[in-house]
Amino acid sequence: MTSARATVILEQLGDGGRRRTSPRAAVIAAALRRTHPFTAQQLVRSLARSGIGRATVFRTLDLLVSEGVLARIHGIEHGSRCVRYTACGPTHHHHLMCRSCGRVEEIRASGLEERIDALARARGFEPLGHGIEIQGICSECRA
Repeated sequence: MTSARATVILEQLGDGGRRRTSPRAAVIAAALRRTHPFTAQQLVRSLARSGIGRATVFRTLDLLVSEGVLARIHGIEHGSRCVRYTACGPTHHHHLMCRSCGRVEEIRASGLEERIDALARARGFEPLGHGIEIQGICSECRA
């Protein structure tokens, strides 16, 4: 079953010259069903019974990131480099990441985008994007 948003995304990809395949549709739908940040491996496992291969999942995730549908969250989890994905909303956002339990929380700060762009432009730099990921220990893990 494909959500309305997944259908729209698949149509937009097709309009942009990308192939609209059933496996790609399944990966998109599965990614958008996630309510919390997820790893590629979690998605691979959840789609394994459908016969969707690991390479298809990774290629589709890369495509969704490049199209702005998903954002990559880079961080350190349990001593190893980890990348998770989260669906992008209509506005840009940043994350707090707990190094102990792996919890990721979205944060929004009024005026932050404008200040970051102004800092870049003041140095003659044309900003195309950015991400802020603050790593630390959450209040639950500190308790």
